[in-house]
Amino acid sequence: MDERWDPRTVKKETIASRAKPAPHLKKIESSEVDNFISDDAAAIQAGMQVEHQRFGPGKVLLVEGNASDLKATVFFQGFGQKQLLLKYAKLKIIG
Repeated sequence: MDERWDPRTVKKETIASRAKPAPHLKKIESSEVDNFISDDAAAIQAGMQVEHQRFGPGKVLLVEGNASDLKATVFFQGFGQKQLLLKYAKLKIIG
């Protein structure tokens, strides 16, 4: 086995230092995260435009489940379709 490619010999900081951030990711300042206020999950409906603090703006495609475990399928430009549990996902209605 070629020792250069042995994962046990690769330094983690070397891999991390070569990694470049994805061009579609927006750097979120800590003040933005602290100030992000989500709307009531029960108000989220299919067809709405929402904003997620990590994925940015998106469109709700589907909401399903019961009141305590609502799940939304949301399409985010640059991230694709995501399924989110609304009790954990902080979504702000923007339209």
